[in-house]
Amino acid sequence: MKKLFLLGLLFAFSTAIFAQLSPVDWTFKTEKKGEKEYLIHFIADIKDGWIIYSQFNSYDEGPIPTSFQFNETHTVEWVDEVTENGHLKEEYDEIFDMVLKKLDGRVVFTQHLFTDGKPTVIEGFLTFMTCDNERCLPPRDVDFSFVLD
Repeated sequence: MKKLFLLGLLFAFSTAIFAQLSPVDWTFKTEKKGEKEYLIHFIADIKDGWIIYSQFNSYDEGPIPTSFQFNETHTVEWVDEVTENGHLKEEYDEIFDMVLKKLDGRVVFTQHLFTDGKPTVIEGFLTFMTCDNERCLPPRDVDFSFVLD
């Protein structure tokens, strides 16, 4: 009974520590390029020793790639896909036993778009997974909202 109590206490403690671990900070920025043209930026500042996975990993098995989900809007014309700009390395990943595209440091994801000229709100969420050399945190969703006027 004592072992079960200690195991439960250890689990609760490790879960609390795990929940507080946040190796990636996200910020969002809007850049107006013209009367109806915008770039929206998703900026990931990744702590030393941690990585996130590129959205361009094309493996069926392995880590969750970074992805972006936009709520439907009929006032926006999307230009291409979200791009990523940062320190990209393609290397063998011991945790997943495969070669993967990883990003570290500061990464800027950018979506180019046109609006109909009226004030518009772009909302949705991004999903990412982060790992260090020893462990991975569960995939996490981060809500975003951009006001374009």
